[in-house]
Amino acid sequence: PPQQLKGWDKLPSLQPGEATTATFLLEARSFSIWDVDAHAWQLVTGEFGVMVGAASDDIRLTATLNSTQWA
Repeated sequence: PPQQLKGWDKLPSLQPGEATTATFLLEARSFSIWDVDAHAWQLVTGEFGVMVGAASDDIRLTATLNSTQWA
């Protein structure tokens, strides 16, 4: 799929000007697909876009990660 949810967290309500931090662990399996023939997870190498937002239609931060660092 073009987009996959890899983590989420419900954060407390913030007042204007307040900030908080959410942390998500992305590891090799986060960038892998199930290989039916090999019966194992296979790492998909390349660049992946990462989006952070309040909702899927309210993206507030984007970045690019390269999965080859886990290969």
